[in-house]
Amino acid sequence: MVPEPQRSQLALLQDGLQGARWVQPEKLHITVRFVGEVGEVTAHEIAVRLRAFNVHDFRIYLRGVGVFDPGNRPRSIWAAVRDPQPLRALHDKCNEILDPLGVMEERRKYLPHVSIARLAEVNNTQLMRYVEAHRDFATPPFWAEKFSLIRSHLTRNGAAYEILEDFPLRRA
Repeated sequence: MVPEPQRSQLALLQDGLQGARWVQPEKLHITVRFVGEVGEVTAHEIAVRLRAFNVHDFRIYLRGVGVFDPGNRPRSIWAAVRDPQPLRALHDKCNEILDPLGVMEERRKYLPHVSIARLAEVNNTQLMRYVEAHRDFATPPFWAEKFSLIRSHLTRNGAAYEILEDFPLRRA
């Protein structure tokens, strides 16, 4: 999850766009690797393998906003990770341990980000104004000292997250 004060700064972005369903501040996070639905045995094996990771902690900088817009149909607004290389390396390590377990690999290129809104019907002109108005958004850096294995449960009010286990990163 994104720590304070960065979470509060992200929450300040969550206004001024009709048709946006803003992510609740306590749910703001960066997904390292989406696993999908797996059984308990596989989830346990994933946790065992994640415990063996030997990864150093690193700083995360959030800067600017963007839109996922497949086929000219905007679906979400996100805050960008300025230097994504450490997160990409962690993502790649996760892929290495998930592949032998038969967990489906993601088809899209990994783009580290924090989703701040889901979009339903939104006016594209207003959306572009919103993105332009927040292009210089930036937070102070924060340390990634751990990552978590999280189970999400879909509810009427969006996803509810359950942390199954935290995995500390080594001090650099």
